[in-house]
Amino acid sequence: MNSFVRDPTWCRLGDGSWVAGGSPRRLWRLGAGGRRVADALDDGAPLPAGHEQLTRRLVDAGALHPRPQAPTAALAIAVVIPTRHPDQANLAALTAALRAEVGAHSTIVIVDDASQPPVTAPAGAQVIRNDVNLGPAGARNRGVRHTDSDVVVFVDDDVIAEPGWLAPLLGLLNDEAVVAVAPRVRGPQVNRQAPWRERAEQVRSPLDLGAQASLVHRGGRVPYVPAAALVVRRTAWDAVGGFDTALRFGEDVDVVWRLAAAGGQVRYEPASVVRHRTRPTWSGWLTQRFHYGTSAAALAQRHPGALAVVRLPRRQWVGAVAALIPRPVTMVAAAVMLVWSGRDLTRLLHAKELPDAGRWATRWSAQAHTAGVRQVADALWRTWWPVSLAAALVNRHARHGVMVALAITVWGDMRWWRATPALDPVRVTLAARLDAAAYGAGVWWGAWRRRVWEPVLPHCTTDAAEG
Repeated sequence: MNSFVRDPTWCRLGDGSWVAGGSPRRLWRLGAGGRRVADALDDGAPLPAGHEQLTRRLVDAGALHPRPQAPTAALAIAVVIPTRHPDQANLAALTAALRAEVGAHSTIVIVDDASQPPVTAPAGAQVIRNDVNLGPAGARNRGVRHTDSDVVVFVDDDVIAEPGWLAPLLGLLNDEAVVAVAPRVRGPQVNRQAPWRERAEQVRSPLDLGAQASLVHRGGRVPYVPAAALVVRRTAWDAVGGFDTALRFGEDVDVVWRLAAAGGQVRYEPASVVRHRTRPTWSGWLTQRFHYGTSAAALAQRHPGALAVVRLPRRQWVGAVAALIPRPVTMVAAAVMLVWSGRDLTRLLHAKELPDAGRWATRWSAQAHTAGVRQVADALWRTWWPVSLAAALVNRHARHGVMVALAITVWGDMRWWRATPALDPVRVTLAARLDAAAYGAGVWWGAWRRRVWEPVLPHCTTDAAEG
């Protein structure tokens, strides 16, 4: 078995001398040696000598992902847990689980962020206390400054650490290019007698980024990872200056993007799993989602161009409108745009001497246009829902488009239910729509407060990005 996993976008073309994959998609032409490497990757066989240059390029592009291995070096590990008004029993259980993962010689620091009453140190951990509440970013930063380690493991106090979750993440740090790794964060395991809101989060936690390993970067399939559980090299952490303490929410998105911008790789590894406790009430759950949404405006100020609610080429916008409001004129325009995109991509692939360029161009153009429709449909029932509902009340064409968009988003919700049928489809859909509405309301509130409108506006890219 080789030490890499192919991304779902991986595709061999022509006679096998071409590989496509990654997000965004890239294309490589292989020589005889490269074909032997690609054949071994397809077959899961040992890789031939001299594979390193090609596999490095494929990993850097997101077409391949390193398979988690055992750590090859003894790493000094520090765990930092920010907390405020915690459940002491849960905190003790988390500390015990983490101690079993990191060993007796590692440091576990709990940062009491002005809790009342003060936090009592569980066995195997030390507590440092902030007399004034600094927020998660400030608490984590203070915890890191209290440690001296090669690797910092951030874990929130409402996380349930599954046995064996840390080793796969540490193994990915064998690659010096990797500066941070995050596990899959799933909802809590509950039985059928639990409130249906908790069962809905077991099916689809807002922090669950799916079952596919990924390179994490702006605009990619996995654009960020949460700091609920995050492993970071200390040198990379020091280089970017830690969390931005001005951010009460979204500080994890910000630091991940800064780590990637500094030249390191951030990876998402779903072979490692932790679980995240849900808020105990509906109001607490929806308030949390609202607060997450408010962070979009502050992030847009720090990362211009990264927070547009939908980012598509002009031709895909036309296709999305035609799919949602299928009038004769929009359908004709969408067909023209699809043919135009396919023609331009065919010319580009012909110039690269790709066999069957027309077939692949047609396939990739259709996929891109379909993805564009899904993006717009999701935005109509997430960030844009106040405008969508208002438009639906006064215009029948808008009403039709909004209902088509709802059908598309509900179909997307069903893939989560099919994977974990712990709840009926109706309540899965209702929970997902409430989640989206609360988040979208937060985006609008944050945009209005800061007078930063990028998170609520669409963005049109050049058509060179088609396909």
